[in-house]
Amino acid sequence: MAQDEAIGTEPAGGAGIRVAVGIVLKRIRLVLAVGLLAGVGTHLALTHTTGSRFVVSFDARYKSGTGVLAGLGNLVGNLPSLLEKDTIETQFEIIRSHKVLRGALERVGEPVEGLEAEAAHGRLEAAARKLSFRRKPGTDIFTVRVSGPDPQKLLAFATALEAEYRANELRVKKAKDTELRNYVAAQIREQEKAIGNLREVLKAHRDVEPLEKDRDTADRRGTEVADQIRKEKRARTAARDALLAELMPEHPKVVAAQEVLDAFTKIAEAKSSAELAALAAGPETQWVTLRQEQLDEEARKAAKEAEIERIRAGIGTKFTELLRTGSDPKQVEREYQLAQESYEGLKRRLSQVELSLADVSSDIEILSDPMVQPPGTTTTWVLAVAVALLAGLVAPFLVESLVVALHTVPDLERTTGLRTLAVVPRVEGAGGGGGAASLVAPGTPPSDALRMLRTNVESALDYPARRVILVASAEPGEGKSLVAANLAATYAEMGLPTLLVDLDLRKPSVHEIYRVRRGPGLSDVLSDGTPWRRAVQIPEVDQLHLLPAGSAVEDAGGLLATVKLAELLDEMRQIFSVVVCDSPALLAVADAALVARRADAVLLVYALGTTPSRSLARAQGILSTARANVLGLVANDLAGSDARPGYYYYGRRKGRG
Repeated sequence: MAQDEAIGTEPAGGAGIRVAVGIVLKRIRLVLAVGLLAGVGTHLALTHTTGSRFVVSFDARYKSGTGVLAGLGNLVGNLPSLLEKDTIETQFEIIRSHKVLRGALERVGEPVEGLEAEAAHGRLEAAARKLSFRRKPGTDIFTVRVSGPDPQKLLAFATALEAEYRANELRVKKAKDTELRNYVAAQIREQEKAIGNLREVLKAHRDVEPLEKDRDTADRRGTEVADQIRKEKRARTAARDALLAELMPEHPKVVAAQEVLDAFTKIAEAKSSAELAALAAGPETQWVTLRQEQLDEEARKAAKEAEIERIRAGIGTKFTELLRTGSDPKQVEREYQLAQESYEGLKRRLSQVELSLADVSSDIEILSDPMVQPPGTTTTWVLAVAVALLAGLVAPFLVESLVVALHTVPDLERTTGLRTLAVVPRVEGAGGGGGAASLVAPGTPPSDALRMLRTNVESALDYPARRVILVASAEPGEGKSLVAANLAATYAEMGLPTLLVDLDLRKPSVHEIYRVRRGPGLSDVLSDGTPWRRAVQIPEVDQLHLLPAGSAVEDAGGLLATVKLAELLDEMRQIFSVVVCDSPALLAVADAALVARRADAVLLVYALGTTPSRSLARAQGILSTARANVLGLVANDLAGSDARPGYYYYGRRKGRG
């Protein structure tokens, strides 16, 4: 516990400020030199580019995430066209696109239609060079600037550009919603077909149940009759043997007893009703009837068995592709329930799309009309000083990172003594940037690297039926959440029932990656007793289930330290083939160390060239103290010369690391 407390308190704000001030003072000459050069260069560049040019600008707000796509981010993974140009950062690309510029030039009487291809391209590029774009930090507001020597033409062009930008946004929004509606409707039809097939399988299983009961009844009755006949035969055999012990075989009593025994044996060994009919005239009518009953029960049992086998064979033949995990009735029932939940979710999404189609409002709000700014209003010195301060303060930390961080995979393995299971190239949006990470696109180098990570994890582990894999990192922002999210997706691609659990109760991000609700989730399960199965969400990845972090709580470490979490992980391990857990950063809080010992394997993510090596060493110490099974390293956010697609580790690792 002393170790855990140290983890939670060491990175306090005061200590971090002292470290930062120490780095700046240590490299004060570098700060002054870089700041001076950056300031002078910025001033000269601004003075040279502005000259006597006029600027017309207007402010706009793009309400990112207010449309129907905000709730359907996972669904549109198969429709790349729906994901284009839907963030503030890409609005300038839309504004300066040839499509919007062509419409704006048309509005001001300078159409490009009818021009030669080269001339039209030149006019559009000339218009694009007039534009610049700036976003106000921390807001969804941005400014579009058009610069040039003629203020009247600039004002007319900026006004036309604003109108065409809004008109284009409405056209694109309509097209996206229409495409999405068609896609969701097609998915609903496919889901209805799957539900119908599963319902038919369940009906077949229900038809088998009475047949099994009749078969078992016939089997019990046949066994009872057979026992009676065997007992009677043993009794008659004993009576004859008793006579033989006292009399000669030729004695009339012995001969009579033998005849009775022979007659009974014929009845007991009769194989058909015809044989029994020939014996019915004798004195053993009771046993003939009983033997006939035994034969009837055996025939009834065989008929029921044949009917059961016929029904089951029909299930297996007709639904081979549907029943990937077999035709076990409990599994089919679960697949049916999941299909119903997915179907209801698709219907809700279709309703959202229909509402969006009916909504003619725009996600773009123009905050100010285009206005002309005369030359000289740009305060070049203020910008130059700001750039100088920023460059001067960033430089020492950049140098410090280059000095103490590990930059190559061989250095990483030599320092830690661990093997590198995969090298994941840089993924835009991953890590501790300003927005949530996203799932990597299929067929890209990051996607291939993550599949290789799955392969190497399977090679390094002894193959248990179930396992819990914890993805951890030393510091925040190293991309562990993206690795965990995509690793879970790759396991689901194999057809394995996979559960992704967000254990980072303080700063969760898995729900943002998959665009699902944050709660109810793990915190609600541990604190309020919410059933965890009810909190599991179904993203649009086949065989993947997601348990988000849940509601914000004050005592996150206390929740993760409870025995209930260990019991919860054991229960999940029994249900899912793979449970992938995204943990908090090891050096930020003590939570990861508390659950690392409960995982079957720990993957340690490290951002090459970014995270100090001393942080990695401390993280290893924490995992060692927790007696965690560290399977290996994942080199993430690769920016250096080691971005070699062939650098992977193969082989089986014995023991616990």
